[in-house]
Amino acid sequence: TDVVASSELKNFAGDNTKRFVALTLKEGQRRVHVHFACDLKKETPELLKHFSDLAARKSYEPRYSHLVLEDVLTLQHSALVQAALKDSPSLAEACVSLKLWASQRHLQAYGDSLNGALITVLVALLASTGVLNTLMPAYQIFRLAVNFLATKEWSTGLAFTPSPASVMSPEAVKALRSHFPVTLLDPTQTFNFFFRITADAWKEIKSEAQRTMEGLGQTGSNPSLYHGMQAFKIALIHSVPFWRKWDLYLVISDAHEASPLTPTKASPEARLSHRLRVQQDVATLLQKAYGARVLETRYCWDRAGANSLTIAMRMAPWEIALSAIIRGPEIAQQDEAAEFTAFWKARAQKRRFKDGSIMLSVLWDEGEKHLILRDIARFVLGEYLRIPADRIQQPGAALTDLITLPAAPNRPRYDCMELAAPQMLTAFKQLEHYLTNMDLHRLPLTVTDVWPADPFLRRTSPSPPLKNAVLAPPGEAADPRLYCRYRCARAIVVVVQFQSSQAWPQHLDAIAHLKMALYIQIARRMFNERDLVCIPRSDCCDVHVDGFVFRVLIRHPKEQGLLVRLGKGRSARELERSLVHLPQHHQFIKQVATTCTSYSEAVRLAILWASNHLLMPHISIEFIELVMAYVYVCPLPYTTPTSHQAALQRFWTVLFTFDWELHPLIVRFPDDEPFDAMALKAYAAETKAQTAPDVWIATRYCPSWSPMTLAGPDKRALKRAQLFAKQSEAMVTQLMEQNTAALEPWEKIFTTSLRPFDILLELEPSVHPYSPYKGDVPNLRPESLHWFVDYDIITAFRDLLMDLFSDHCTVFCNPVNGLTIGVLATSDEAKHDLPLLAQKLAEVGQGVVKAVKIQTTAVPAKAPEGKAPASQGLKRKSLSTAANGSAPPPKKKLKKSKPARSLS
Repeated sequence: TDVVASSELKNFAGDNTKRFVALTLKEGQRRVHVHFACDLKKETPELLKHFSDLAARKSYEPRYSHLVLEDVLTLQHSALVQAALKDSPSLAEACVSLKLWASQRHLQAYGDSLNGALITVLVALLASTGVLNTLMPAYQIFRLAVNFLATKEWSTGLAFTPSPASVMSPEAVKALRSHFPVTLLDPTQTFNFFFRITADAWKEIKSEAQRTMEGLGQTGSNPSLYHGMQAFKIALIHSVPFWRKWDLYLVISDAHEASPLTPTKASPEARLSHRLRVQQDVATLLQKAYGARVLETRYCWDRAGANSLTIAMRMAPWEIALSAIIRGPEIAQQDEAAEFTAFWKARAQKRRFKDGSIMLSVLWDEGEKHLILRDIARFVLGEYLRIPADRIQQPGAALTDLITLPAAPNRPRYDCMELAAPQMLTAFKQLEHYLTNMDLHRLPLTVTDVWPADPFLRRTSPSPPLKNAVLAPPGEAADPRLYCRYRCARAIVVVVQFQSSQAWPQHLDAIAHLKMALYIQIARRMFNERDLVCIPRSDCCDVHVDGFVFRVLIRHPKEQGLLVRLGKGRSARELERSLVHLPQHHQFIKQVATTCTSYSEAVRLAILWASNHLLMPHISIEFIELVMAYVYVCPLPYTTPTSHQAALQRFWTVLFTFDWELHPLIVRFPDDEPFDAMALKAYAAETKAQTAPDVWIATRYCPSWSPMTLAGPDKRALKRAQLFAKQSEAMVTQLMEQNTAALEPWEKIFTTSLRPFDILLELEPSVHPYSPYKGDVPNLRPESLHWFVDYDIITAFRDLLMDLFSDHCTVFCNPVNGLTIGVLATSDEAKHDLPLLAQKLAEVGQGVVKAVKIQTTAVPAKAPEGKAPASQGLKRKSLSTAANGSAPPPKKKLKKSKPARSLS
């Protein structure tokens, strides 16, 4: 008591069946770990002889024997490690780096994986066998050790040089190795240092080592500072926690009850052995049931509650992992068919396939594909281990419900985008055919290219533009889920380019007039030749095809150069972004979505998350698409995700861990031509010139600047997004550890607090552009809906507020389904007089704003010392005229500003 301040029991090497005492000393608050071991001295050889004889018997209990030997041989093993490391500081530094590597991958959090003591033993072995040179620098030793874990074939095991006191015969050593998936024998040849490591844990260790070497290998022979830093982060900085590492998780509650424990009051060793038997039974059954659906599994106890068994899986691509049918052998193969029927029992059925073959198969519910792996586990484990179905849950599956819609009662939910996307693509193909085969008569020009440039056509919009039932009434056989009665039709952007010609004008005004003439000609020819409704406008042409509205934009290559010559560089970049880079961006995202089957669902979840947290429009859809593409095409230190839940979590991680102020985010496929040097050079040049955006994303279609972040996010929006991302990731971890499968707790991740805003504007529900049309506007005839394409009053109101009050406040809204606008005062005038700001906002929003709520108290203005406070009238000048666009004459009494015109 005079020396020790506190003490506690901890698990030894992650093993809860063995403990050590952690003592905190009073002097300097130093911490000492005390483990009590046995030193049998002269009796040690006899004990080793006893266990070597046991190893060849059927009654041998390998785990219990090693728990005893671990205590007996502790001093010898400590001396072995000390002898290997005492004269080599670089080996000791490499051990520290390897322990940090294992800690960042959370390997030390398991009782059956790699821990610090085993890492030290492994380094001592590699040094004693000559794999490592003690004169090497620590980084080189670290790299060689990780490469050894990644590439070494451990089927025959490893061992220290046998000591003269070893009593194990070759037959006994072979029998000892047969009890463990991986072995590293000590000099006595009786003890396996890796006796705690299970088969799935060893696969995980090798996979982590392989991905680390892949990241280190990307630096090349002459790495730049940027590539060296990225490799260093992949190896030692990036954290890879358990709940973010895998694609899908199943949790079995009270899994220890799967088979009865024989003794009533079992010892910790017996309980652990029982758990390992249950885990082995579950693993054997699921491996046979899943087959090629699952590439890698990891079993962990007590991760999601006491006595719970968590099954973490890395899935195959969606078309394999979530296939609704399991194909068995053909009927003619009698032995295989009998085995298949014996395993699947009543679920095995004969089925004829399109190729004419008759096979045994098992069919699962196709309406809830994201739950197929859970349903398979429920059937197999319930049939063979008598585990009730309600004990097997899939936490995180509720995220899929956020991007699906409820169908009829007792019917599965459906994905509206999955239904509408093929229809939209067919309509786009029709439009492309019409445009490329169109005869413009007196204009000697033909359409050479038609490019899609809209998130609707790449399936990344959270809600698709359904067919408008007013514009195109559904037929008798039509699917009613594809139709809506919105008061506003959504436009799908398409960019067209005509053939090059010397007849194109050389002036901006002339080009604009020619484009307008072409839009009129397109509308006329489409109506006359194809009987399509077309609405030409000054800057586009809306074409109605099969219930969808396509907005056609014309791209002219000379227009951008003319803007640059006139000194309108920003206008030129905006034009290049919309007509050049957006189509290229569309093709890039389509390639990612084709390669990674869960990409579209992950992007839609991320957009829904950003919208519900009122981050739009400060964060664009294109920004979210590119960050999510980075998660998929540059996945290290993870594998490429095959579930949208894992992708969403890693999307949040990139948001709040990437150094946005120091580096560009380079998004490229591994087989793309490297453009990193060009992107880094351009980023450095624009940063030096102070013209770089706050967020820079370099892609193969534009490595020299960042067109998709031209309008944001700025630093304030990015910081806000990072805060929400960190909170959301913490909430997901908590829900997973609680084994939460219900939808309501997961919805809280997509719900934001309105308390931080100074002012809230509640909007009229009747002005929402995508609320069902109920005939509450009597003067709006069905045929007039053609003119209400993208007539989004809420978006127009938001843009107007951002334009008029940009110097005084920041506006946040949910463009997907929200009816609340949050306002944060930014200028001193607005902060000091929130009622005036609220009054001006309400004046601008007459007919749109239902109610205005001031949530915070105005900050009182502080007058300089020795001066009287300035009058409120003078302080209101610029704010009171923000909605009117002009300031009152100086030295006159402030007059009450006239109400702004209502948007309605």
